[in-house]
Amino acid sequence: MAPLNIYKGFILIVSCGMSVWLLRTIIKDLTSSKQVKSKPSYNFRQNTEPHKSPSTLGIPEDGFHIIYFFPKLTTDPTQRVVSQILNKQRELELMKVSELNLMHDQVAQLHVMYLDDSVKQDFINYKMVNKHKLTMHKVHRDPTHRDTFELINNKLLKKNLIILNNDNYLSQGWESINKTSLEKVMYALTRRGRNETSNSPGKCSMPDYCGPKNTYIGSHDAFAFRLSYPINEELLREFDFKGYDFGKENVFI
Repeated sequence: MAPLNIYKGFILIVSCGMSVWLLRTIIKDLTSSKQVKSKPSYNFRQNTEPHKSPSTLGIPEDGFHIIYFFPKLTTDPTQRVVSQILNKQRELELMKVSELNLMHDQVAQLHVMYLDDSVKQDFINYKMVNKHKLTMHKVHRDPTHRDTFELINNKLLKKNLIILNNDNYLSQGWESINKTSLEKVMYALTRRGRNETSNSPGKCSMPDYCGPKNTYIGSHDAFAFRLSYPINEELLREFDFKGYDFGKENVFI
C-alpha cells in the first residue's frame, strides 16, 4: 500500500520500501481520429445518486481520473488455505487503497477495470465513503495497457488522468500540479518514502530497491497526463503489454 505525496512541486509515491523519482516527458504523435468500440461500465453515482450533480457531491471538475485494474485473487479453489488467506488479505488491502483514493479531494473519479464479475459485487458490498466517485469497467481478458488506452479513447478524453498501480493511493500536494500543462507534459512517477503495510505503518519488511541509497533503475509506478484526441491503432498495439511487464516505462516515456 503506497501513499503518493507532492512536496515543493515534486510528486512522491510513498510505498512499502520503494522509492520515488519525478520525470517529465513531452507527449507527441499520440493522436488520431479513430475510436474503438466502448465497453460496458457501471457508475455508482448514476446508479445510486442520479438526481445529484457532481458539484453537489463534492467532485472537482478538474480533478484527476485514476485508472487501474482490480484482480480477483481468491477464485482458485485448489489454492492452499494459507495462500487463500494471504490473497484475501491482499484483496482487502487493495480495496482499502481504492477507498483512500476515493477520499482524496483531488480525485474526480476512480475507474476500476475488472475481469471477474465478483469484483464488481465486492465493491457494491464493501462499505466505503465517496462511492459516487467510483466507476467500474468490465473487460473481457486479463487487461493490458491497450485496454487502458481504449477506455481513455472512448470515455476519458480531455480529462486529467493517472494510470496507477492498484496498491498506490494519493496523499498530499496534488493540488499544486499545473493541470493545464498535462497535455504537453507527462509525469512518470516512482515510489519513494516510508515503509508501510495496511496494518502496521512503518513496519514493512520488504527491501528498498529504489531509495536514495540505491541506483536509479528506471522503474515507474504512475503516469499523469491528459489526452485531447484518441491515440491511433498503431500506438494502441504498442501498449499491448501488462502493467507488471518489465520495460513498460520505456514505452510510456
